[in-house]
Order: sequence, then C-alpha cells, then structure tokens
Amino acid sequence: MSFVLVVVLPYSFSLQNFLDSGSVPSEIKSCKMPAPPENTPLMMDGKPRLKNFRPRNDSSYHQMIFSTLLPFLFSFLSSLFIYRNNEKKDLEKSKAKAELLNLKYQLQPHFLFNILNSIYSLALLKSEDAPNGILKLSNVMRYVVQESSKDFVELTREIEYIKDYIALQLIRTDNSLDFSYTEIGDLKNLKIAPFILITFVENAFKYGFNAEENSKITVRLIVQENILNFNVFNNIVNTNVSEENSLKVGLKNTFEHLSQIYPEKHTITINENEQSYEVDLTINLN
Repeated sequence: MSFVLVVVLPYSFSLQNFLDSGSVPSEIKSCKMPAPPENTPLMMDGKPRLKNFRPRNDSSYHQMIFSTLLPFLFSFLSSLFIYRNNEKKDLEKSKAKAELLNLKYQLQPHFLFNILNSIYSLALLKSEDAPNGILKLSNVMRYVVQESSKDFVELTREIEYIKDYIALQLIRTDNSLDFSYTEIGDLKNLKIAPFILITFVENAFKYGFNAEENSKITVRLIVQENILNFNVFNNIVNTNVSEENSLKVGLKNTFEHLSQIYPEKHTITINENEQSYEVDLTINLN
C-alpha cells in the first residue's frame, strides 16, 4: 500500500496531468498516426487489431516500478528489522532492571528484622553500641532508597554501604566470629553497578556464622587502576538457613546481572565444598 501511494499513483497522476495540461502542443494532440497497411500484424480484414496491443513504453513503466520497488522493500524491511531489534533490547533492559530492583528489595526484609532485634537487645543492655547501630542502619536504608534506581554509583559509596552492612552484622556476632576485611587501592573516580557485591557478603554471613562453631569470614577488596577484585570466603557452619531459596535466587540473579551489565568485562570463580565457600570476582570498571 505504501509503495502504491509513494510510487504508482504519483506516476499515474503526473502522466495524466501532463496529457491534460496545456503544456502538450495541440499539433501533437491532433496528430493522427497513419493506419498500418492491410494484412500486417496490426490489421486484419482492413480493421485494426488492437486487442493484444500494448504501447512500447509499457515495459519501461514496469521496469521503473520494479527498480523502485526493490530499494523501497529493502528500506522498509531494514527499518522493520532495526525497530524490532531495538524493541527487543529495550524489553530485555527493562526486564533486567526490574529483576535487579526485585533483588535489591528482597534482600532487605529478613536483614532488617535481624538487625532490629540485635539493636533492641543492645538497647535493653544499655550498650554504647546501640546508637552506633541505629546510625549504621539509617545509612544503609538511606543508600538503598537513594541509589536503588541508578544504573551506576560511585564505588566509594558502594563500599561504604557494604561496610555499614558488615558493621550491622557484626553487632549480633559478638566475638564469636573470626572476621577480617582488607581494602587495597584507590577507589576514587570509579563507578560500579549498585548492589552487585553485597549479595556475596550477605551469603557469607548467612552460611558462615554460627556461635557454636568456628566461624570465619574474610572480605578482600583490591582495586588496581580500573580493575576491581572482590574476594569473599567463609566456613560453612550454618546449614539451617530459612531463606536458603531466596539466597540461591539472589546469587543466580547476581550472576545474570553481571553478564548483562559487564559482558566480557568480568570473571567469577566459585570454590565450594562441604566445609567452605569462596567467591572471587574481577570486574573491569573502565
């Protein structure tokens, strides 16, 4: 339909208008072609045989339509393909962003309940750690609210968020956890997708802390130029985790988001056995 409107109709109207306009000399309009001789292919019994006659410019007209149709179809199909491809990419990005937001919020409820219970216990004991715990919790909640909709955040802010999270977790562990945190390198002027690293830290505290066993968790962050290496290790001393399924979903979503946000720019290695779990993640933040 578009081709007819763009090519055929304008051509037909222009030809008819040309014939109907006064631009055609009257001599040409009134000119009569002499009749072909009798018994020629165009005459039969002295009468013109016009049934199968076609004007000579009919082939050129069809050729014009055909030569115009090919570029038109190519352009139309190319535009349709690009539109569909961009639409598919937009849908995938929207889905990935929705999944990431869901991941951010599903990690919070059980964490908040545990921390609030710990702060409540400190308040009952009139511990000096209670006000600091409330401040750390406030920082964590503020970060979640302000940064959850952003695609990338300052690396320094993301690491401060992780440190506050760790501080809140340590409130409820007393001195029964062998914990160490190491940070090496300059974190300034670098950005990272938010909430990518926290999943591994939460997983470590969920499975790596048990007051009745030897619990050990280590977190190591190394930044060299634009390369970030994040290593988290924990002993597996807590197998009775009520949120086991949600944690597995959280890890699975994190792996998928890494592939979507940092395609060919990250490597991740998991070393797991019955006694320990270690994740080693390297991301090119350039």
